[in-house]
Amino acid sequence: EDIEWCNLDQIQSPPTSTVVQGLLPFLRGYWWKSDDDMLAVLDGEAIMAAMPKPEV
Repeated sequence: EDIEWCNLDQIQSPPTSTVVQGLLPFLRGYWWKSDDDMLAVLDGEAIMAAMPKPEV
């Protein structure tokens, strides 16, 4: 849906028991919004590094 901006100091470690294993390489942690919504914080650089490289 939307992109949310968060304070990096507020990112919490992901609870490994509740995370899909395939998501772990791209997950920086979780951020609790003020209205008690938990949002996953993804690592954009890790996502880009995992993208298929074009053949030259």
